[in-house]
Amino acid sequence: MPLKIEKSISILSDPLSNLSELLDKISKAKSPVFCLLIAGTKTSDVEGISAAGATAADRRLTPKIDAEILINNRPSSDKSIPVSPSGIVSPVVISKAILKALNCSVRIIDCGAFSAPECEHESFGTIAAECLSSGAALDLEHTRNLFERGRELGYNLKKNHDLIIVAECVPGGTSTAHAILAAIYKSLPEFSSSSLPIPNAKLKSNLVAQGLANARITPQSSPDAFKFISCVGDPMQAVASGLALESAPGVATILGGGTQMLAVHALAQMIMIKPPENLVVATTGWLANDSHANLALLAQTLGTPMISAKFDFANSRHQGLREYEKGHVKEGLGSGALLCLAPILDLDIYSKESLCRIIDNCYDELVLNKV
Repeated sequence: MPLKIEKSISILSDPLSNLSELLDKISKAKSPVFCLLIAGTKTSDVEGISAAGATAADRRLTPKIDAEILINNRPSSDKSIPVSPSGIVSPVVISKAILKALNCSVRIIDCGAFSAPECEHESFGTIAAECLSSGAALDLEHTRNLFERGRELGYNLKKNHDLIIVAECVPGGTSTAHAILAAIYKSLPEFSSSSLPIPNAKLKSNLVAQGLANARITPQSSPDAFKFISCVGDPMQAVASGLALESAPGVATILGGGTQMLAVHALAQMIMIKPPENLVVATTGWLANDSHANLALLAQTLGTPMISAKFDFANSRHQGLREYEKGHVKEGLGSGALLCLAPILDLDIYSKESLCRIIDNCYDELVLNKV
């Protein structure tokens, strides 16, 4: 692996011993595409479960607003850029800045958000998930249809692109991911990923336990990816697993996220029976270094290739970004994948200093309205 890339990313898990080869393939990409999958789950209404919005009502609108900012540079309504309960800005600032610098093609896919974005997008579903604690999050047939739409998207994308970045915006999604992993695996290392600095692990565990009990999913249950998603998952998981399964055999595919994308990889592997090729999960250093999330051990246990960005906001001009260093927000909208991708593509923006400057400037524009 080139020294510049080695200095910019960390390898958390390499079960197939092929990451150097895959990163080399990614570095030669000429036509990348960034796919943001947005969705909603009533799990996000539970107070204390997510920082993707200051209130439950805000969290329902976050996917719509973030998508609009990526495409239109601003929300369509009088709403401002999403912030956490502590007032920390959405990672859309990071993703927007890097996508602009990369001049990367962007696709927005509404998998089932509470509100459709008012920007160019494709609608795969209009049904948000029920709270995972119900054990009946989505209709099973609808789940299968979402998966097939994801496969169709992957098939079409790999015709015109040599690198596919799959990102998500699903408030409450780390909880549905936790539930999916608990449904699939009988034994896992202790983990509790969250957009909050200190996750409410007990609250999340109780929701997951309640959902699995209501769905009658036990360690003895027959493995069924579609049933697990329909019982305790969310729409993004169905689309993303279908997309990854279709694209990864032929085209390098990056799943941008933390626990949510580990769950997507686990679902894809479950459906495919063997590890998908050309597929890696990429996340931020803030999440990789979060002792609560325990991502490296979790990825190794799951047999999932995973990398993280060696990047920080210690020298950012903005306090709202420096707060990421204290564990706020951590990940979202493929920010970790894009922070990894810049040095891998060997662009002028690969240095941490120049990358921070680009994101600071985007913060000026999106948050402070300085053009």
